[in-house]
Amino acid sequence: MLPFRTFITVLPLVFSALSHAGNPKIIPDRELLITQSAIIESPRALYPGPWSFGKLMEELVGPDDAPDAIRDWLVGFNTVQQIDNQFIYPRTAVLEKVIVPWQRRDGFLPATGVVWKPNLQNAPFRLLAIVNRLDLAASEVGDRFGQIRERWRIGGHEARFVSLFRDATGIDLFEQERLAALPKVRPRFNGYGIFTAAEPPPSGEGRFVFQVIDDNGSPLAGGWTIIFEYSLRAIGGRDRTRTWANAWHTLSYLDPATPLFAAQLEEVTKLFTSKVNVLNGEPILSQLRSNDAALAPAHEFRQWTIEGKRLKPALLTQTPVQQTALPNSEARRLFQRYLDGQEPLIKTGLLIVPDKFLAATAIIPPGKNAFSWDFGGNIEGDVRRTASLATCNGCHAGETACDQGFHIHPHDPGMPPVISQFLRLDGEPLRVTDPANRSGTFTYEEMKDRAKIMAAFLEPTDHQRERELREAMHKRHLRAH
Repeated sequence: MLPFRTFITVLPLVFSALSHAGNPKIIPDRELLITQSAIIESPRALYPGPWSFGKLMEELVGPDDAPDAIRDWLVGFNTVQQIDNQFIYPRTAVLEKVIVPWQRRDGFLPATGVVWKPNLQNAPFRLLAIVNRLDLAASEVGDRFGQIRERWRIGGHEARFVSLFRDATGIDLFEQERLAALPKVRPRFNGYGIFTAAEPPPSGEGRFVFQVIDDNGSPLAGGWTIIFEYSLRAIGGRDRTRTWANAWHTLSYLDPATPLFAAQLEEVTKLFTSKVNVLNGEPILSQLRSNDAALAPAHEFRQWTIEGKRLKPALLTQTPVQQTALPNSEARRLFQRYLDGQEPLIKTGLLIVPDKFLAATAIIPPGKNAFSWDFGGNIEGDVRRTASLATCNGCHAGETACDQGFHIHPHDPGMPPVISQFLRLDGEPLRVTDPANRSGTFTYEEMKDRAKIMAAFLEPTDHQRERELREAMHKRHLRAH
């Protein structure tokens, strides 16, 4: 196994001639969305393999704390939890459907009074997919924030841009520049909004998608998926992103059914999951997400971050509180006013949802697979769609014609993967009727966009690739999920 520094140094050189011989051909099901049974059902996906749920948690919090962290996380579904002034209500079916069956497999007897320490060998989670989300770095690499601001400046409206940005973030760009602090905390834009970390931004994400299964190995009725979303460490902007692109792109030359593909994929994924290989020694989990339709009739989304040795509930990304969907609610009135004010910024490609509006959970109501957000008032159609599409429940429902709330569906072992039309791999466009205006349609080419972005990262000096990167960013706007 190659050490991290050796790997990232040697690998791009070894494959350089192949990667850059003419136009690099991106093969999505080898380097962007990997769901082949040879991978997801391989020994590497079984504990203590490197792609198993248990091993990933051990790498994040340590082998001694991982069982307790998973137990406390699951038990949290059976209790009332709170983030700021929002309550997250129990989904008590987690006991009978997940916790008790796992305890039974462990041979654990609650009557003994001993605290249950789960045996990760018996964990009810099976791998569904490994996903490359380098595309999330596109806005940063292409300096979309800078481009948008420059357009406002050229139009003579930079002061208005700065004012709208301050209303959304509390950051006064002019004041920062006056204090010469901007280079340290330069606002950066990615698919999840604005962040101002002083460190170099991540080169997108690497993800592991799991399904929750029953004693027979079948997915729970209704379906429940869990996603580990890792930050891909970045140093030096585009060069670092190109290194990651090269690493993922090596997979395009290998057959997914062969041991060599699995071995190479393991080396790539360990670069962001393994303490041995990760730069600076610690994997970074951007967030853990849950997409659950198994524990209650309503489809629910939740999110966590790592705090110490435990998973802590966190506010959802770009998703307003559910009460915003209710007509005449105070939450809708306040968010509607905010969107009205931010409309010029949103239409030029910058949607920022402040924390004060964000939800602790999101719901697709029972029987409403075509759910979309209606923010009321006179919100322009493009603004409504952009804001709705950026939410968890909008993206997994009517805005993308997503079937049953899953872009990657739970399925039995040995069965072919079921991918949503939004993530279709055949290169064909998806045409969706606007759920808020039945006479309008939108065309999505999500995986083709991701492939164009990947190719642009591989050929950073190619002007055609540069144009395609900017075009893809413009088309996608805030399709982050």
